Amino acid sequence: MRNAARIAVLVLGLVMVPAFASTAKKSEGPANVVGAAMSKNMDGTWDIRATVRSKDTGPSSYADRVEILDPEGKVLHTIPVKNHHLNEQPFSVTATNVKLPTDIAHVVIRARIKPGGASGKERTLKIPKKK
Repeated sequence: MRNAARIAVLVLGLVMVPAFASTAKKSEGPANVVGAAMSKNMDGTWDIRATVRSKDTGPSSYADRVEILDPEGKVLHTIPVKNHHLNEQPFSVTATNVKLPTDIAHVVIRARIKPGGASGKERTLKIPKKK
């Protein structure tokens, strides 16, 4: 699956920007973002991929969403996760055609677990600017 995604990225002429940026200061918790990348589409929107490792226990407690935040913590976009990944860790989700404000330098990627919405390690992605 990963090779197919890379091929699709190359065919579409998109450049993936890996999450070389720092992980946030939060410690490991029940839902941790362990990887993230973003690519800019020709229309100016972004595709954002997050890889999550979570302490899923089944349908009543699992990572149910991944959030994309601005630098101040405002949720810009939510990726719903419809089912648990008890036997599939880590797992990845992708948001496509995300509109980001042009005046921010980075986004923070956070995973949340139900019930309660607790999270763990986050990832910060720098938004590449045209030169």
